[in-house]
Amino acid sequence: MIAVGIACSLLLAPARGIDITYRDGAFFMSDPQGRRKVLIDPPAAHKEVFALKHRNTWMVWDTRGLTVRTGDKVSSSRFPFIPTSPKVLSKEQILETINKLDQGVRQREASGLSGAQLVGDMVYFLVRWEEGDGRPWLEVLISVDTAAADPKPVFAAKMPGTTRAKGEVSDDLALVGKKLACFQTLTGRWGISSFDPGDSATLFAPYGTNLVGATISEDGAKVLFAEKTGYGTVIAGSLDVAGGSRTQFAETRGKVSFVAANPGVVRIDEGKQSTLINADTGAMVEVPSESSARMTGLGLLTWSPKSAPTRARLLEPSRWVPVATWAGKAEPNPEPPVPSESKAVTAAKPTAATKPAPSGKPTAKVSAAALAAEAAKAKPTATGKSPTKPTPKSEPGPATTAKKPPATAKATEKPKKKTKAKPEVEVSVRRRGG
Repeated sequence: MIAVGIACSLLLAPARGIDITYRDGAFFMSDPQGRRKVLIDPPAAHKEVFALKHRNTWMVWDTRGLTVRTGDKVSSSRFPFIPTSPKVLSKEQILETINKLDQGVRQREASGLSGAQLVGDMVYFLVRWEEGDGRPWLEVLISVDTAAADPKPVFAAKMPGTTRAKGEVSDDLALVGKKLACFQTLTGRWGISSFDPGDSATLFAPYGTNLVGATISEDGAKVLFAEKTGYGTVIAGSLDVAGGSRTQFAETRGKVSFVAANPGVVRIDEGKQSTLINADTGAMVEVPSESSARMTGLGLLTWSPKSAPTRARLLEPSRWVPVATWAGKAEPNPEPPVPSESKAVTAAKPTAATKPAPSGKPTAKVSAAALAAEAAKAKPTATGKSPTKPTPKSEPGPATTAKKPPATAKATEKPKKKTKAKPEVEVSVRRRGG
């Protein structure tokens, strides 16, 4: 199987013309259509502003809340009257809310926007209130009729449960058919809450309990979920929001996490084994335990290790066929450094040792005369007196002459010629000085 996978990667990568490189914490994938950048540690994606213009009305959600502007008329609100309104809560719920408001556990102003959808000329905003610990406790639909003479925010309905939305702006509200729908939890159960704009009716359809985690596709049509069983395992599956059908494709005692929602990809880590599962086809592929993955426009990119990648693969997610691979520069170098250093030393030594000619006496006389001439030219400039020891280096004494033979240790063919040359240099210099 490994050989077949390698062969497929070699065949498919050139066909699609995809080249993968890595630099400064990001992968770059190039193909004939352009270049894509994939950060290995992207910043958390938190939307701070939602803006929509329909007909002549601008609607913006930001730190001011919902701002509606039509011509010169502008209004902004975070709807502080909603948590204590009889249209929204029962008498008992209002009294409980007032008590928690006094304790500082809850706030009157909305915490954020969970989603928004345009239906005809009506725009619906799913507005959220949170407890002091960040858990949502109330979500309502606010509508704006852009076809009205004076568009204003109006309370539409209270949703049965609460979503898993976080931050100032989220996108958990979907349009399924003619109804608005969102994934919510209610009293320990999880399922789909819907709103019918025709009759303003709301409905909660439960599909499971003990929810561990979930992710929703961008169009809101599919939910990937993980729920805990009564006997210690975790079930991973998908929920078709429009059709209301639930499918289970894995059960494990390991950890379940969500890689992508569309197409749906789930990761299971159990012991030292990590597996990616396509929720639509059921195809599985093993990946390194210290790896990470990201869905891209060209396929699923997986790399390892997570923070300092040395290898990466681009996979076609329906059957996990390798499309392109990358091997980083962090691979170990097979060439040891010692041979390269020894070559440099041996290459330098023969050069110094091959300077003397093979014959002895003529060479000694010529070198002695040359050294004597250099010594005669240098000495008058320094002191004007005859030298006592004609060593060409500035290091005097017998220690210098003792260190020279080891420097040309390889030239051990005629060591006596060098020792004879030095007395001849000294004699010739003394005669010129005298």
